[in-house]
Amino acid sequence: MQNEFRIAAFAECAGKCSSDEARAFFANISEAVNQHEAKSRKNMRRGAMAERFTRTVEGFIAELLLATRTSSASAWLYRPLARTKFKVATVTHADFMAAIAALRKLGFIDHSPGYQRFGPGFEGQTVNYTGSSTRWRASDAMLRVAATNGITPESVADHFRYGLPKDPLVVRATASKGAHGKNTQGSLLEILWSAEALKLRADVQRLNEFLDATEIRGGVHRGYVRIFNNGDAPGFAWNKGGRLYSVGGGYQQMSEPERLKITLNGQQVVEVDARASYLTILHGLCGVPFDTDSDPYNVPGIPRDVVKHWLTASLGSEQLIRKWPPESVRDALEKGINLRDYKPSAVKNVMVAKHPLLAGWADLKVTWADLMYIESKAIMDTMLMLMEGGCVPTLAMHDGLLVPERFRDIAVRMLKSNYSEHCSATPTITVAYPLGHALAS
Repeated sequence: MQNEFRIAAFAECAGKCSSDEARAFFANISEAVNQHEAKSRKNMRRGAMAERFTRTVEGFIAELLLATRTSSASAWLYRPLARTKFKVATVTHADFMAAIAALRKLGFIDHSPGYQRFGPGFEGQTVNYTGSSTRWRASDAMLRVAATNGITPESVADHFRYGLPKDPLVVRATASKGAHGKNTQGSLLEILWSAEALKLRADVQRLNEFLDATEIRGGVHRGYVRIFNNGDAPGFAWNKGGRLYSVGGGYQQMSEPERLKITLNGQQVVEVDARASYLTILHGLCGVPFDTDSDPYNVPGIPRDVVKHWLTASLGSEQLIRKWPPESVRDALEKGINLRDYKPSAVKNVMVAKHPLLAGWADLKVTWADLMYIESKAIMDTMLMLMEGGCVPTLAMHDGLLVPERFRDIAVRMLKSNYSEHCSATPTITVAYPLGHALAS
């Protein structure tokens, strides 16, 4: 159950009915919701208010049903319910809460409440240790109504569609340090639409439209937003951050074995990844040779996953970490690893010995935002080249791609070439196959 919750998709409420069967189904649900509203409200919604509420219900129901086309493990949707989380949302807090209340009362959704767990932080402080936002999924009752209208999990994509992001280019201010050393996300900034910004937006829009016409089975994808960072820093030139995020998390939140069950236009995928992406880029930008043949995370006496957590946290900070960030501890615990069993200083010593360039990380002009930009540029360029050169659909991971297996070799060549072009270093590319692949081939 915990894994199901972890890979739930965000409830954007942007889905749409796209067939007569879907519209007939929604009419039945909407009538029941309106009847419930008539009994529970003193004043009925009218005009624009009624239309807005109906769009909220339609968008939510469409996304609930679209989630059922994947495995049952990803059929949940989530959304934080604090009013502040709706300030830039496509729906209002009042409409969403009313829709949820009506659908729950009518038995059309299953509900799992959110929770927070607290634990010890540094210097005796109590901090938010882990938690989960409220989750919902389509109930058996809703699925039965859908089935009477000819809508099944296998055919749901023929009847509903997600709305693509209206503006897939996002820029945020520089993140700040909050309580207990935790990074606070930078605020959204207004975009000044230069020629470069317009091209960046057009590229993501083209990619979104292409993938929207692709049959994606086994995972949820609602389009990308490309988020740039440090937009308020002097000299910002759309060269900080720039990572592609699947709206609502979707397939990017799934474990690797689950991701490898995805098909694109009926074709099984493999995952091609740049091993030690940030380390490769850092050495390339600094002009320092880097051994890509050996495992860069293999050091004496410390598990590989602990080393990766240390490096990820360190390259995301201004200096090599001296304490484990709470979010790193939480993420590792989900994988059964207790980082507090290992001193960051011990990891630092062996990693600096293996990769001396890291010793000067705090003094280098390169930052995490520069490393992320190069990585995102290599990923984005590879996706566009495959799309434009052969109509090959791909799905982005942060340092790799899901690609139909028959295009594996060309994807590997292009990814290597794009890394080399942007940072003068060529990474080792690893390929992950679906479970049982060798037996099937």
